[in-house]
Amino acid sequence: MDQTKFPSLLTDLRSSSKAPISQSTSLPSQWKANYTSLIEQHTDQLNNFIRPHVNKLDDTISQNVINCYKIGSTLGRGQFGKVYKGVDFHTGKVVAIKKMSKKPMTSKLYSMNQIMRQIQIWKVLGMYDDLNSEEVVMLMNLFRIRWEVFVLSWLNYKRKYQKCDYVLELVECLDSVNSMNIWIVNEWSNLGELLWKREDRNVVITQWEKICGIGCNVSTFAEKVLKDIASGLKFLESVGCIHRDIKPSNILVDGNRKMLKISDFGSSLIVPEFLPFKIDESPSVVTNCFRNELNKIVGTPAFIAPEICQCVAESDSDTCAIDGFKADMWSLGVTIYCILYNELPFYGENEFDTYHKITNSALKDKLNGGQLNDLVIGRLLEKNPVERIGIMELSIILGLTMEPFQREMPKVPLKSEKAKPFRTILKKIMSIAGTKRKSKAKIAKQEVVSTTNINTLTAGSFSSASSSSESSLEQPVQITEFLDSLGSQADVNDNTSYIDSTAKAHPHVKLTSSRNIVNFKTYIQDREGN
Repeated sequence: MDQTKFPSLLTDLRSSSKAPISQSTSLPSQWKANYTSLIEQHTDQLNNFIRPHVNKLDDTISQNVINCYKIGSTLGRGQFGKVYKGVDFHTGKVVAIKKMSKKPMTSKLYSMNQIMRQIQIWKVLGMYDDLNSEEVVMLMNLFRIRWEVFVLSWLNYKRKYQKCDYVLELVECLDSVNSMNIWIVNEWSNLGELLWKREDRNVVITQWEKICGIGCNVSTFAEKVLKDIASGLKFLESVGCIHRDIKPSNILVDGNRKMLKISDFGSSLIVPEFLPFKIDESPSVVTNCFRNELNKIVGTPAFIAPEICQCVAESDSDTCAIDGFKADMWSLGVTIYCILYNELPFYGENEFDTYHKITNSALKDKLNGGQLNDLVIGRLLEKNPVERIGIMELSIILGLTMEPFQREMPKVPLKSEKAKPFRTILKKIMSIAGTKRKSKAKIAKQEVVSTTNINTLTAGSFSSASSSSESSLEQPVQITEFLDSLGSQADVNDNTSYIDSTAKAHPHVKLTSSRNIVNFKTYIQDREGN
């Protein structure tokens, strides 16, 4: 690698004597593919997709100016870089600028096993000769940044056809072979990250009042967060994006537009069928690699779903079919719980203790009849992912609420007639959830759903298959099988007319419960009966 140049999103400085990644053949049979390696073989396609959003960084950069932006105060910093406030000279528009170093800020980002494996893969594929360890790590880190820019670009592209204001929008990305850093420019949210920690549970933070108005209470704001982030997650699921790290610090608050937005897509996954290119492997290999990637512990420990951290409590090497969208719903539930209770629902002395509590500790004693409270405790924080509420069912509930959620969290429901329709459907939902539970059993292998049924399905479980773990202590861990599926495809086919206009699904996902359809029918019947 040229000592005066750095790898770049515009060109990765691939040796001219080596074949482009997009023309590489599959890994030899002795190498076990993973989802990252499959995607990496299509780096040229990723580059083509992000190219409209990546612009050349001016090499005359000064300390406080990059291209057309004046750099202001530091908004935050994390494992991968810093975020600054910026102003566009030409338009006066305020933006958030994320500065990401091509060289990882911490030496612990990649383990030695990961580095050595990557070197061997590149050699097998005929790429990158004579690199030292620092250069290898830089190229690995560049791929991680490229993926985040790709996801943001993908979401921008999808917004052309489906409007969504509840997901952070990419403005542009700035890069150069002469720069050690990559700059990601995003839209501005003036109130920063979502705050929730306070001195007392009933205290209302000033940030919240700027969204819901002076005099609002905790439940009012929690309801607002639930609706906005649910809207964002509904959009993400419709375009095949699993976030994997929903938490307050990844939710930005826009006081000008009175809304909250999902941000930080560095851990996100795109469902294979939604990628703008076809992975050159058999469908079974792609499905297994994607499933194994979902089994990895990614994100913030206190917000990870129990089906993912189950690996901590058991030693079985089998993996289960994780529904990544249901895992995002769990993280949303933890976020709303934090706002309501001013504490994390599950928190241990260390990471493993936290995983154990997430898997085994119950919250049912906190059910109190409050509509919002019980929706969070009873449905979003349901440990069984099959029983956990999905985004389509949650959207139906939120969309059919004629009145806002109760503003308080009483021990018994209010008797107001205006609240009756919503209380009726919630009561029935909770009843169905309690009576439909089944005994534990291993998830049966599921057929891959035909793409012709995409408009009649909602998210369920991925196809199950066994795999072995290659994890070291520094790498994500594989998990064990979890709970049985619920319902059958026949249940769905009998009810598709009720959700044809709203249901979203993915070809590799099988519906395991028709509860959302049953609830929708129940609500219509109740309303007509009244």
